[in-house]
Amino acid sequence: MLAAIVACSDAEPESPDDDADGAGGMGATSPGGGASGVGGGGGGGGVPAQVAATLRIIDPSSGEGFAGVSVQSRVDPAVEVTDDAGRATVSVNVGRGYRVQLDANDARRHNVFGVATADPFEQITFMSPDAVTTAVFGALGLTDDGGRGILVVGLDLPSLAPALGATASIDAAADAPFIFVNGMPAAGSELVPGAQGFVTFPNVAPGMVTITTTFPDGACRVFPAETQANQVEVIAGEVSVMAFTCR
Repeated sequence: MLAAIVACSDAEPESPDDDADGAGGMGATSPGGGASGVGGGGGGGGVPAQVAATLRIIDPSSGEGFAGVSVQSRVDPAVEVTDDAGRATVSVNVGRGYRVQLDANDARRHNVFGVATADPFEQITFMSPDAVTTAVFGALGLTDDGGRGILVVGLDLPSLAPALGATASIDAAADAPFIFVNGMPAAGSELVPGAQGFVTFPNVAPGMVTITTTFPDGACRVFPAETQANQVEVIAGEVSVMAFTCR
């Protein structure tokens, strides 16, 4: 399992990276409501208001919290380290795109993107050790291209159950996407019964990427603010994660 985390098919491309941050994770929970749009929220043109974002990082090789991961928001110089449960809390700007960087010794950097509301929230995301990534790529007959990146698109219902029937596609060059069905990797970009709630795009060309999704029961919007942001930055040799809520 590579990470967890979809976008909107009915929106103009819009970047979540308004404040040099970015957008999302695998599953996520928000204690409050109050969705706000990209570029909103924050104090009349002064310093943007900030909110606490708790990242809960899961090691897919064990299913347990990933302890010892360094977590840093692009707008907060403090580096926090995850506890035994895999949790760390950083500050992100309200109403703007955020990017939170995750670093561990045995994994490539993961960049979690989203758009925050004024309410503190928790976001759950997998962080794959390189050994897991290598095994999955091998099972699918893929070659890991260090000059490209990996993009993980989350497709969850508000309950964090997989949004079955949802699909994801991107406008960048990449190898064929895959999902996990009953714990095994399988080619495809639609969540079928037994699938986990994310689609992975391997070997994506670096740069800004627009994500398009479909969902038979409604639409998917970026977590947690549920705006129409649907662009994410892919970086060579790293993993980008963007989570969406489908309803």
